[in-house]
Amino acid sequence: MGAPKLATYVQVGDRVFAAGDVPPREYAEQITNPKAWVDGVVPGFDSDDEPGYASLTKAKLQEEIDLRNADREEGDQIVVEGTNKDALVGALVADDARTAGSDDTGDDTSSDD
Repeated sequence: MGAPKLATYVQVGDRVFAAGDVPPREYAEQITNPKAWVDGVVPGFDSDDEPGYASLTKAKLQEEIDLRNADREEGDQIVVEGTNKDALVGALVADDARTAGSDDTGDDTSSDD
């Protein structure tokens, strides 16, 4: 399976990609309309450190947010700014980054050797 190609022109922020282009991952993850892709499927970008949220439905994204929020204090819950899929993905990615920093066990001891 080759890299995902665009079926049409797409603008992401200030960048414009043409039909047949293979956009860099940081832009491709933001293109969530299946009609934009040659095979009609939004590519997932699964890896060990970065889940492929783009391949999930809006309902599944909301389920993931609800699941994470279930055991959290109100001030620590994920807050979604908007109602579209991009807003849900953005909230999850931001939460991943925030919680990755809090996984530190505090054992950061360094010596002055």
